[in-house]
Amino acid sequence: MMKEVKKVSPQGSTGLSPSTDDVSPLFLWNPPKPSLVKVNTDGIFVRIRLGGYGFVIRSNNDSFLVGKMGPFKVSSPLYVE
Repeated sequence: MMKEVKKVSPQGSTGLSPSTDDVSPLFLWNPPKPSLVKVNTDGIFVRIRLGGYGFVIRSNNDSFLVGKMGPFKVSSPLYVE
């Protein structure tokens, strides 16, 4: 699975605004190419027959388009992945 975050080093300049250079460690969102959207998903396995999901879709200018979360029946952690 590809990571969609970038870790910012607290020791050196990142080329970002000063407000984000002072935070350590920080994970930043990288936008998709123009005319594309980015979908971030996650899931959780609590126990047999109890799990959850969530997703967020954002545009290339970081605008929130849609998101959803909720419970679902799941038989194993592998199903969630």
